[in-house]
Amino acid sequence: MDDQQVPTTRLEAHELFARLWTRVQSPVSGYIRSLVPDPHLADDVLQDVAVTCMRKIDEYDRSRSFRAWCMGIARIQVLRYRREGARYRLLAHEDVLEAVAEVQEELSDEMKVRTNALRQCLKEIPMKTRRMLDLQYARKHSHASIAGFLQVKTGSVKVMLSRARASLRECIEKKLANGTA
Repeated sequence: MDDQQVPTTRLEAHELFARLWTRVQSPVSGYIRSLVPDPHLADDVLQDVAVTCMRKIDEYDRSRSFRAWCMGIARIQVLRYRREGARYRLLAHEDVLEAVAEVQEELSDEMKVRTNALRQCLKEIPMKTRRMLDLQYARKHSHASIAGFLQVKTGSVKVMLSRARASLRECIEKKLANGTA
């Protein structure tokens, strides 16, 4: 079953939810954490949002953004926790919740465009540079470890990474300015 098919069984609905939720869990969590200062409470709110979304997956309008739908549910859950007692007074006011939700939506759209530009730019750089960036950022290797892989000095790795970042930044800015991202 793909994301566009309408689920016909409860199991299919749960599978659809699981696929969609994995894509939006991080931004929903970030939204909640920006409004709920206590990390344990934020985890509780996120869990409640996930359960609510799963229970209501049949009500989700597939023509709309799943992330926006989940954010709306998250907003309601944050407000519910806020109303539940004095110990949650640190939660943001409703107008702040609205503003944060709007900014989150705008930033998310911008990040999609920037991520697309980055992917395009990564395809344009030499394989050795891509390998070095992968070792540094995806695999979290130290400069010394990367130097060993690439058989260069550690200082060279630092310079190469700096140049690679500058090159990628310039490429991304060009793609964004040209509207080709």
